[in-house]
Amino acid sequence: MNEFVKQFWDDRPCNIRHSSKEVGTKEYFEEVTKRKYFVESHILPFANFSFYKDKEVLEVGCGLGTAAQSFMEAGAKYTGIDVSPRSIELAQKRAKLFGLAGEIFVADIQSLVLPDKQLDLVYSFGVLHHIANLDAALKSIYAMLNFPSTIKP
Repeated sequence: MNEFVKQFWDDRPCNIRHSSKEVGTKEYFEEVTKRKYFVESHILPFANFSFYKDKEVLEVGCGLGTAAQSFMEAGAKYTGIDVSPRSIELAQKRAKLFGLAGEIFVADIQSLVLPDKQLDLVYSFGVLHHIANLDAALKSIYAMLNFPSTIKP
């Protein structure tokens, strides 16, 4: 992963400016969610969060954890990764604030291996097309799929 790309997303995590509330507060995350799903209303039917109850979900590029929260609230067995430590810090804080359970950590899909995971969904809203080595990313993804599985890039 290019260090410039990592630093860019660490300096300005995706959707960080969707609220004027204090970053990292419950009110902040609630406002971010409301704005995200208003501005990008097509995400809700596309993601179909409730369909993934009790299913293994990997989100590539979890950002502030908006979709992470939605998946976990819907009962998915959620794992979220991002290359930005700042994004991961905020997504982890968000999960804790809302009492949600999931795995959220810094990782690059181009080299990720989760041998104990058999994924039902790999979700990556607007991230995979930015990856330098898409072949490596897809190889990692396919190795973890539990067929029949879904990939929503």
